[in-house]
Amino acid sequence: MLNFSNLKLRGRILFGYGVPLLLTLAATSAVIINGQKVEQQGIATERGWSLVQDSDRLELTLHKRQSMIRAYLLTGEERFLQQYEESVNEYNKYIKSLETAVQFSTPERKLFLLISIIE
Repeated sequence: MLNFSNLKLRGRILFGYGVPLLLTLAATSAVIINGQKVEQQGIATERGWSLVQDSDRLELTLHKRQSMIRAYLLTGEERFLQQYEESVNEYNKYIKSLETAVQFSTPERKLFLLISIIE
């Protein structure tokens, strides 16, 4: 065991500065590691938020499709048919966007997203 009273002045000084230095390095490494974890969580959260936004847009586009086809069937006006076709293109665009985003997700997220799209 280290006996502090038996150390020379040089050893005491080195020991006195060494302990706070080691504690500072340990605290710094803990902060860096936690910062990296927070950054990874931020990226995952951003990715999740993107999926939520795209699925919301997909839902709105699906509702628009239904409304336009109903309007066309009730009135027979061509403008509703054109708007329906535009909404089909939007819907397909959002589906492709979601498929791309889901490919970079975990299997659990893929299952959840597929279930929410089906509902």
